[in-house]
Amino acid sequence: MLVLLLRNDTATVEWMKNQESQSLLFTTYVNAFELYCGAYASTYKEQNLRAAQELLQRLHVLNLSPESVRHAGDVWATLKTTGQAIEIRDLLIGTIALVEGCRLKTKNTKHFERIPGLVVD
Repeated sequence: MLVLLLRNDTATVEWMKNQESQSLLFTTYVNAFELYCGAYASTYKEQNLRAAQELLQRLHVLNLSPESVRHAGDVWATLKTTGQAIEIRDLLIGTIALVEGCRLKTKNTKHFERIPGLVVD
């Protein structure tokens, strides 16, 4: 969703405006890392770095915690055993959100729905 905001996707920008007026919005440092990777790899590095920083300033950024990494390890082992493993960054993002009691807004529901207890929109 963050990339869609940076690309000025109309529906996503409208959703963000509505949500900002009603509640606190969160992201994770893993998401921030992904934004910076994209910005540094882009042709318009400085412009995209500025845009990423401005977006991140609008959000509360959540970090890994002992509980979130423990839970991530548990979920990873279960998913791997059942042949449903997901990308580690997605696993960390999802378990941080779950442990912090946050819903997750994403277009990638396929992976995040594999994390038991995580509410995915």
